[in-house]
Amino acid sequence: MDRLKIRPDFLRVARGHKQVRRALVVQARSRVGDSVISDVSKVSGAPKALGAPKVSDAPRVGFTVTKKVGNAVVRNRVRRRLKEAVRLLQKSCVSQGTPSLFLANTDYVVVGRLAALTRTFTDIQADLESALSKIADQIHASAKNSGKKAQIPIAQPSHSHSNALKEQGNTSKNNV
Repeated sequence: MDRLKIRPDFLRVARGHKQVRRALVVQARSRVGDSVISDVSKVSGAPKALGAPKVSDAPRVGFTVTKKVGNAVVRNRVRRRLKEAVRLLQKSCVSQGTPSLFLANTDYVVVGRLAALTRTFTDIQADLESALSKIADQIHASAKNSGKKAQIPIAQPSHSHSNALKEQGNTSKNNV
């Protein structure tokens, strides 16, 4: 499994799906159709091109823990616990022959929370597994509906409904 390391990738993933659990927050976004900045495209710390070709279709994972959680020692402890939970989850999926909860062509960011410091490791693993399965369902649902969304935008009301709302607004202003 590859790692997310550069800030634009983290910011892009933050605009995707999100699941919050007690010990962590998991964010995910599919790379299909996105112009991705890959680690290979970096030259002296700066991205070479936005449309650089992807290195692989393997899922990529990034880890972050904010300063609200604690000092550097505490943040690193939380990050190590999260990394190990991800590693063991991936390893158990491979050894059991079950499909991985980490989808191909998808980037994930695992954000550590303060509770990750005090929760048992099995609880952290359960939080991670439930968040990943919920995100996988969301990604599959959005992929199914992507064709429908292009035809009928959900955010915009139908014309007859919006005209009726405008007329109601005009009559309420006239009555005042």
